[in-house]
Amino acid sequence: MHRSIQTKLVAVAAGALVASAAQGGAIIRTFDLFNHVDGQVNPQAYGLRLDGFPDGSGDNPATLSFETAGVSTMTLDVIDMGGGVLDLHVHGTAWGNSATGGTDYGTYNLDFTYAGVTDTGNGWEFTDVELVGTVSAGDATAAGFLASPLELWSKSNGDYSFGFLADGHRISGDNSTWVGRGWVDPTVEQDGWPMRTHDFLFIGREGVVPLPSAALLGAAGLGGLAIRRRR
Repeated sequence: MHRSIQTKLVAVAAGALVASAAQGGAIIRTFDLFNHVDGQVNPQAYGLRLDGFPDGSGDNPATLSFETAGVSTMTLDVIDMGGGVLDLHVHGTAWGNSATGGTDYGTYNLDFTYAGVTDTGNGWEFTDVELVGTVSAGDATAAGFLASPLELWSKSNGDYSFGFLADGHRISGDNSTWVGRGWVDPTVEQDGWPMRTHDFLFIGREGVVPLPSAALLGAAGLGGLAIRRRR
């Protein structure tokens, strides 16, 4: 095996092991996340919309972009927790600005877990209303608006509170693209932030599927042997 390919394989294996351990389960599928083409606030396309954030006026909805070059790195992992239970972990860094005013809100770290999702056959849905994740500042600009992590709860429309389905939701003529959507609300009104529209709307494209844990360990072991041989 070529050295660079072998090194990349070991790095992927180690990264997947760390992520699995952090969640207490095994990652079985991974999706890279991007802005949805039908976001209802312009001009910035987005993956998460937070109206009135952070100034509370509601005139300049904050939109968090999932694909700003050099900034955004959003991922969704499907995690096997054992016993037939699957979790969805949405995490990474997004860039925020005022969709209508152009204000730079800085970068934000997102970390959401939808625990115990329902398999629909073409994706997964989450129906509970509970604390699902946080948005925290990722740089000095963001910290000027959001000094402490903001906790967000899921919000149901009566049928579900979050879905990640291969159904091309709100994409004309497309019945297969993976689309994530759902609603969130702050735990309490923070700094006058009103309870308005706060929702996910993004597209997922499947990335590298992590190997089973045993295979990962084997790959890491082979990588270690190869390194020792080169030395």
